[in-house]
Amino acid sequence: MLSGYPTSVVMLFYGTTLLALVFFLNFLKIGINNLEWDVAEKAQFLRKIMLTLFGWLFVTCLASLTGIIAKFDAMPPRPVFVLGAGIILIVVLLSSKKFNQVILAVPPHFALWFQVFRVPVEIFLWMMFTKEFIPIEMTFEGLNFDILAGILGPIVGYLVFQKKALPKAVATIYHVLGLATLITIVTIAVLSMPTPIQQFTPSNTFVVAFPFIWLPTILVPLAATFHIIGLKQLRSN
Repeated sequence: MLSGYPTSVVMLFYGTTLLALVFFLNFLKIGINNLEWDVAEKAQFLRKIMLTLFGWLFVTCLASLTGIIAKFDAMPPRPVFVLGAGIILIVVLLSSKKFNQVILAVPPHFALWFQVFRVPVEIFLWMMFTKEFIPIEMTFEGLNFDILAGILGPIVGYLVFQKKALPKAVATIYHVLGLATLITIVTIAVLSMPTPIQQFTPSNTFVVAFPFIWLPTILVPLAATFHIIGLKQLRSN
């Protein structure tokens, strides 16, 4: 056991987080390689992304280990600030001119393929439910349909952009619905926290524990970012 959680659950989470980060960095690498930037410009962009990414990993890790975001009885609850910070990070990235140049240089099917990392995320949540750390509503047995986005992403990407058997509108619908499922599970997660507005039990407190803090600060923002990137690519095309 690690921090009161089964080792198998913790290791699955570490593996899923690493997978998502590798997907993200490979996605950017594909875009950079498709641009006619010089070597120095490519290196500078990657350096800024890596510093931002690892800086964010460190800050969220520190916030979790010190317990400063574990106050659910504060108003507003401290974990809400974590969600807000993740949204700000997405906005900052997507507002960057260079970042947009890179993402638009990536073939659009990659934004759908990379959503597959959400499958192990949902398996992780289901395992947390079986150990009674979260309510069933946060899993695919309850009100969380996010696993469908992970399963359908590669399928839609292949049929729309590689096989060209379906119109691009299908990819647009996929990205919109994928964002909707993310909003749904985030809402359920907030309503499961031990706050005055709690609706589901057992209480969801694991999201402020290390390393699970990276679920709302890394994995959820990455899933949302890939959807927004996909919509930007479709609009550009």
